[in-house]
Amino acid sequence: MIIIIMIRKFVNRKEELEILEGLWGKEGLTFVLVYGRRRVGKTRLLDEFSKGKDRIFIMFEDKPREYNFKLISRKVSEFIGINVNIEDFPSLFSLLKRLTNRRILMILDEFS
Repeated sequence: MIIIIMIRKFVNRKEELEILEGLWGKEGLTFVLVYGRRRVGKTRLLDEFSKGKDRIFIMFEDKPREYNFKLISRKVSEFIGINVNIEDFPSLFSLLKRLTNRRILMILDEFS
């Protein structure tokens, strides 16, 4: 399932938080794309939503793909407690699925 939420302004995010919480409560893998103009609070919305959840929050940098996958590897390694080397998204999701049966929230912020 793919859900797209367009954020127009950072005022009264109750509706967006309710949508995200509803999706979080569903079974299975859910991919949610949050997009909107710059500086409207998308990161803040995701930070608020993810509080109290098992999460991996990755803030990408405007650098080459290899650099960002090293960043993913470091963040996932910190989360699961063992060193891993992740080179692509299929291996990332496969690894997380094999290592845990709990629900994990992964936020890929500033992903381009």
